Amino acid sequence: LQVCASILALGAGLISPSSVAAASSPAAASSSSSSAAEVLIPPKPNGDPSCPCLSAQELEDSFSSGNRPDRIYHKGFDFNETLGDGIDALTYGVGCEPHDLDAAVCHSGACDTSTLPQAKCAENQAWCQRSFCYVDPDTCDLLHKPSLYYRHRYYSYATCGYMDFWTASKRVDSLRGDTLKVAFNSNTGGWKGASNPEGSFAINNQWKGPIVEFMNNVAFRGGFTINVTAPPMHLKAGSEQFFGGSSSFDFCVYAASLGYVDLCVAAYSITDRRAAATTFFETSDDPIYLVTFNEDSRTSWSSFTEAFGKLFSPFTLGAWIMIVLISLPILGLLMMYHEYGSPGSAYPRTAPYLETDPEGSTTDMIRNRKIPLVQHIGRSLYMAVLSFFQESYDQSVVTTGGKIHLLAISSLVYLVLAVYTANLAAILTSENLKSSIDSIDSAIAAGFNICSERKVMEMVLNRYDIDPSFIVPDPPSLGGDGQPGFTCPNCESRKRVFEMMRRTHNDKAMYCNAAFASVEDLEALNARGTHCDKVKVGEPIAHDSIGLPIYDGVSDGIAALLHDMKNDGLLNKEYGFYQPSSRCPESGGEGSSLTVAQLTGIWMISFSFAFAGLIAKFVTGCTNRRKEKQKGKRYRALYRNDQWGTPCDNVVIHGKRFDLSTHEFVKLNSHRHVHGTLSDEVYIDQQHYYDTTDLHLSIERGGSSDEISDDQEKLPSVTFSGVSSIQKGNRN
Repeated sequence: LQVCASILALGAGLISPSSVAAASSPAAASSSSSSAAEVLIPPKPNGDPSCPCLSAQELEDSFSSGNRPDRIYHKGFDFNETLGDGIDALTYGVGCEPHDLDAAVCHSGACDTSTLPQAKCAENQAWCQRSFCYVDPDTCDLLHKPSLYYRHRYYSYATCGYMDFWTASKRVDSLRGDTLKVAFNSNTGGWKGASNPEGSFAINNQWKGPIVEFMNNVAFRGGFTINVTAPPMHLKAGSEQFFGGSSSFDFCVYAASLGYVDLCVAAYSITDRRAAATTFFETSDDPIYLVTFNEDSRTSWSSFTEAFGKLFSPFTLGAWIMIVLISLPILGLLMMYHEYGSPGSAYPRTAPYLETDPEGSTTDMIRNRKIPLVQHIGRSLYMAVLSFFQESYDQSVVTTGGKIHLLAISSLVYLVLAVYTANLAAILTSENLKSSIDSIDSAIAAGFNICSERKVMEMVLNRYDIDPSFIVPDPPSLGGDGQPGFTCPNCESRKRVFEMMRRTHNDKAMYCNAAFASVEDLEALNARGTHCDKVKVGEPIAHDSIGLPIYDGVSDGIAALLHDMKNDGLLNKEYGFYQPSSRCPESGGEGSSLTVAQLTGIWMISFSFAFAGLIAKFVTGCTNRRKEKQKGKRYRALYRNDQWGTPCDNVVIHGKRFDLSTHEFVKLNSHRHVHGTLSDEVYIDQQHYYDTTDLHLSIERGGSSDEISDDQEKLPSVTFSGVSSIQKGNRN
């Protein structure tokens, strides 16, 4: 295909026969991918009819004997030095050809790799392989540019069907060795711009900020020098008249539009008025949010129910049904299935009961009664739910199947609680960063008035139908003009937006309940540990385009270089380096405090169970008394279980303990209860007494003695006053 195209080009008189021979050789074919393949054959050798190429005769007329070189070439241009001896000046630019392919400026090494990567050098010299021709501007309707070599000549890549890589590369090259007049503004808020302790237009080396560092890198790559300057003061009146204000940022934009400065460096909002004055290079697009206070404690019923519902928010309704109503009950019933009727299990088939006569006319009887299955079912469900709240399943399991099944219950409880705890902690602590106001409409409906920087206010009002009376005016007492929106000079209006916010107030001419502001401003303040009680809500309500104003005389070159470096990620790199870290208490981290209202769900659940226990106590007592009256007998369960179904061996009635192994009552002697458990070790006045059956204890004290009383209605006790010695048989 390459050979065929070369032959066609030869027939059109565009290339020499030697080029065809070279292209058709095996060596050329093997290396065509790296060099020759980059040379594109123009689809129209003489240009497009809407912009025809000048003929050789038309170009030759400009080299008539009457023309001196200084009338043909631009000042300082030498054809042979720039393009080389191999280029014929008489045919240069005739017809659509890559006329610069063999030019000296396209030779390897012509690009300065000390400031540009090798890949960028190759990209910037892509015009060497593109075809162009000289055209008559009066007959050309396509893109064409004045020649940098010849006077009164115009070239066009477009008529040959190609992009103008030459102009793009020369835009950047035109900056090399130049000195640009740059004015720096000090931003009053945020962190993406520039700052200086001496304020705007300070001529010193104390400028800091990501945009400042970015411009230093731009100057290094572009090979130009930055001359820090300030706009002349005689332009101040014209700036105020044009922009209708005394902003130092407007002042610099005005100076750049007139060419007194080449570039203004800071984070400039690109307003319609500023964009109409001069060219801007956009550096970022900052979203504007509605900013309000964090959620405060509320007492309404809706806030109460909302706080109560937060306890269940870690899982959806379907997940709760699956856990509480399906998984836990099924696993509890399966455990009962494994353990039911096994010796020593928590689910015996029968249990002893004590039958007594309240009137004492008959002898007490111990009887075995079958435990109703529904009682075991209720117990199994209760223990399954209890395992969730106690984070473990502590029931004694005796069967092999039950022990394996215990792994199923334990894994479910452990994993569910781990997920629940983590998610609940995140949800509860994140409540500190939420607000009941979630939109402009809800803020207006709540009667809020709003603080805003004036240019931000204008952007928001262009999108929303808001009465300007809701916007707090710039206070004249603080240097403002009394109009809606803060814009007073030297008052740091971006900070004032937050400083004037109050949760409640009675002065709408001074304070506000909410604000229109960028996240960048709030991040900068949070980095100092201030205004931590404020939070952005909802979606962005506007976008603030940020950029650099550029003088039109240098805008082509500097804008091309700025875009090139921004696309290489160097601007984002500086933003990442200067991104501030908040010094406000972290949400969800250690030390974050939850309010009483946020824990409403916990209080409700805990006290609901406590209240249910009181009801159960009352209902059980009433039921037992009714049965006693109906049957004339009192039934007292001798087989008692703790909350996990474990049998209790300390059932004591009338001073006697029921023995589970013999199903008989054993008389108690000097046993003492310690935390509900019978103890065989009794200490009296630091003397250790081992209680044995029917062992007599006497305490002598100055001729008087103390005795052990054994009241059938109470546990044995010892009464004494002051002890001198203790006798235990013949032992001390």
